[in-house]
Amino acid sequence: MPFYLTAEIVYHQQHSVCRPPLNHLDSIVINANRFYDQWQHWAMAGWLGEFAELGLIEWQAAQTAPITLLRAPTEKELEASHCPDAPFV
Repeated sequence: MPFYLTAEIVYHQQHSVCRPPLNHLDSIVINANRFYDQWQHWAMAGWLGEFAELGLIEWQAAQTAPITLLRAPTEKELEASHCPDAPFV
């Protein structure tokens, strides 16, 4: 598959994922807040909505204040979100 901006050969190693990516909650919240601060638009709104539904963050699509982290995901939630055989998407 051609890779944008390079003529190099690029390989992707298949790996498991979490859906939603609870294992990256902190980084996603930090990046979403930075993106909103710069562009006044919420990036990753789908994931943010899922995190809010789980009670992990305080967030609504129309808000203008930074996202508030309410709690970390539990081990049970992390385990339930893990998709070890997820196809590359």
